Amino acid sequence: MTRRHPNLAEKLACVTLELLELRFKLYHLPPEYRIPYKVARTMTAKEINARVRFDHGVHAIWGGDCHPTNLTARLVALSREHTRKVDVPQITKVKRIARKRDKLMPIDVTGALGDELNHTADARRTRMAQLRKAVLGNRPMPCARKSKYKRTMRGKTVLR
Repeated sequence: MTRRHPNLAEKLACVTLELLELRFKLYHLPPEYRIPYKVARTMTAKEINARVRFDHGVHAIWGGDCHPTNLTARLVALSREHTRKVDVPQITKVKRIARKRDKLMPIDVTGALGDELNHTADARRTRMAQLRKAVLGNRPMPCARKSKYKRTMRGKTVLR
């Protein structure tokens, strides 16, 4: 009797079960981080694969791709929790900073030809100054000249 080779779904289910079991044993995780053997025996490969999601290590907003080195297999419930607690706050912060940057730096600073090309260095300097002021605000660096504190020769911080 000849056996057929396992298809990709069955191979993925096998590797996923092994990975989850290995992580469970290696990191001493709680039981919800794996699919028990007895439960897995009653499931098909499609059902096992449906219980797993792949999260990106580097998000697409930062230039991440779907290469296997950038993916982490997690059970669906844990993936949702990770997305809610970690991914969404990181992505919203990146978008918030990008909106602030776009508001300060107009897109049409450089033109195709003409006098605008000669002023790009000055425009870039003023945009960077605006960005620095927006990020830091009017807060001077500690112990800098504009600060109300100074550092003595012995390293102690005192009022000016």
